[in-house]
Amino acid sequence: ERMIVRTAEIALVVNDVAIALDRVTDLAENLGGYVVSSKRWKEEERLAGIITIRVPAEDFGDAMEALRKLAVDVTHEDTSSKDVTEEYVDLSAKLKNLEATEEQY
Repeated sequence: ERMIVRTAEIALVVNDVAIALDRVTDLAENLGGYVVSSKRWKEEERLAGIITIRVPAEDFGDAMEALRKLAVDVTHEDTSSKDVTEEYVDLSAKLKNLEATEEQY
């Protein structure tokens, strides 16, 4: 089974940045994810913010849909995927070798 990491960047125009950031936090937690980082600042008397979240892969589509619904306008959206199957298999093999070595001592 392939292991795919999906990543998205989405820029939203919202009515209230503080409320939107709170809703994104709630969204991540409700999907079993978490907030990686969050930042807010003033830009010409308007509040702006950036938030980075992680959610389980199976909830990626639901998360994107929910984020779009928070917006008055979506000004940018970029998604990508990376196959990490080989990296995972390689690390799993290394872990098994280390565990086998540890059992010898």
